[in-house]
Amino acid sequence: MSLPAEFHGGAVYLLDKPAGIPSRSASGQVARAWQVRRHGHAGTLDPDASGVLPILLGRATRLSQYLTGRPKRYSFILILGASTDTCDASGKVLSSADASAVTREAVLKALEGFTGEFSQVVPEFSALHLEGRRAYESARSGVSPEMPTRSVKAWDWDAGMLEKGRIGLSVSVSAGTYVRGLARDIGAVLGPGAHADRIVRLAVGGLTLARCSRSPDSTSALVPMLDALDFLPRVDLDEAATGKVRHGLPFESVVEGLVTLASGGRLMAVGQGDGSIMRPSTVLEGE
Repeated sequence: MSLPAEFHGGAVYLLDKPAGIPSRSASGQVARAWQVRRHGHAGTLDPDASGVLPILLGRATRLSQYLTGRPKRYSFILILGASTDTCDASGKVLSSADASAVTREAVLKALEGFTGEFSQVVPEFSALHLEGRRAYESARSGVSPEMPTRSVKAWDWDAGMLEKGRIGLSVSVSAGTYVRGLARDIGAVLGPGAHADRIVRLAVGGLTLARCSRSPDSTSALVPMLDALDFLPRVDLDEAATGKVRHGLPFESVVEGLVTLASGGRLMAVGQGDGSIMRPSTVLEGE
């Protein structure tokens, strides 16, 4: 099975990635289903996490930089009373403590410190490259790498009821935020420690879980490249501008900022305008 002709050699596939499979493997399964050689994904999901994983097929691989940086929403269960080396339920327990005195009100109070912009230390078990190795490779070999601190954002927390040291949480975060890191740090603030379980990515920007498929070959999960970038302003090109964009040439335009450049309902390029000139920065439809 190949991509339908109306997708013009590229599409974003919205996969509801199941837990227990790495994002790269999930991407490969989708690519094989659609007989596409070039593929990738926008925003890695932990192997034990599930949910929205945008798979970039064919020409859509050029859109990675625009989709990876989108805000994301997650749900997870905060497990109080145990800290793990991976900051989630798959890891080795590093410490345990009685969490029976922690109240729902205390959790809500702690969440106030993780609302807005704050600093987060990247978990050791992450895919971040450090000195030529993935951080998790060093951690698995018994080496504790010095992890960088990032400025991240979180907002719109929602909390369920606290029962037996477990509470369901959901939150929207900026790109690069580790939900596992949030669980680790919330547990530290509360005292007895904590880790995350059943992490589910609910949305990547406007791409929601409701639009995803667990199957790698569902036509309903294919999204045209132009639609996947609908968060950017759209400029419809005339014939002359279309010809220039195909060759990666700038043209006169009063539009400012990052935009999609479309012709005949197709994404031709992503462009950057300064109010007088529009320059194609990523060309999808060339000669």
